[in-house]
Order: sequence, then C-alpha cells, then structure tokens
Amino acid sequence: MNSLSIDTTSVSFALGEVFGVLLVVGGVLTLIWRLSGPWRRVSAPPRPLPAVPLAQLRTRRRNIVVAVLALIAVGGVVAAVSSYNPEPRAADTDAARSDKEPADPPVGTDREVTPFPAGPMGGRLSCGYANTDHGEATVCAWSDAATLGFLTLADVARLDDAALIAVAFRTAAERRS
Repeated sequence: MNSLSIDTTSVSFALGEVFGVLLVVGGVLTLIWRLSGPWRRVSAPPRPLPAVPLAQLRTRRRNIVVAVLALIAVGGVVAAVSSYNPEPRAADTDAARSDKEPADPPVGTDREVTPFPAGPMGGRLSCGYANTDHGEATVCAWSDAATLGFLTLADVARLDDAALIAVAFRTAAERRS
C-alpha cells in the first residue's frame, strides 16, 4: 500500500499555498471581467441619463470595472503574501545562532557517528553515542538490502568495542537462505 505524506512545514508547501491563492484570485478576476463585458460594452445610453457620448460611457464603465479588479487583485496579493509561512530551517533558529553549546544535549541527540566494517553479512554498520533518559548509551545500527537493525549498549564506552559486539550479535541473529 502506498501512502502519501505531506510536510505542511516545508517551503514547497508554503509556496504551493501562495500560488493556490494567486490562482484563485486570477480566476475571480477573469470571471468578473468576462461577466461585466456586456455592461461595459453598452450599445446605447440609458434613457433617463442626460445625453452622454457612447464612447465616454463605455470608458467610465471600463474604468469602474478596472478599479474593482485592481482592489480585488491587491487584496489577493496581500492574502497570498500573508499565507506564506514555512517553518524556519534549523540553521535559522535561535538555538543554531547561539554562540554557546548547550550543557546537556537533548535526549536522543547523536554527537558522534563512526562507520565500521559490517562483518560477514555485508552492508553498512555505524556506531555512535546518544543521550538517553538514563544517561549516555552507545548505539550501533546496520543495514543492507534486506535488513535493518540496531543495538543499544548502556555499558560499553568505546565505539570499537561496540562495533565488535554489534557484528557478533548480527551474525548470530541473522540467517541467509
């Protein structure tokens, strides 16, 4: 089953909203212009009005429609510009601009990831450190075309030792047909 995921915080989504608003405004402007055509192109002046040259009456009516369209267009552009609101990129946030390092990285923040040989099963293996609710842990993850796995070690401090344990665990756990 395929699923569709839309990131509503992306710049592309925000630009799509802007173009959508502009498209609707363009459609409304076109509709008003088309529907006001017979009124703008009057063939004879109305009787109750004083005699006004026909060309002057057409120009006045055209100018009225153009003024209304201009107001609608300005409102549409303001609505489109105000609808542009993507999430800031990580580099633009206050935390990224801060000159000092946080004392304790948040839980789950990786600080160092090192690739290692994946062992007899092939693929890729990487190990690194992560902060958890219970302190620092060493995490190793491996993947190949058929599998993905990870191992969290709470009592191993060196990445080299953790990689050897991860390869041994993977070799014991996986079987190839």
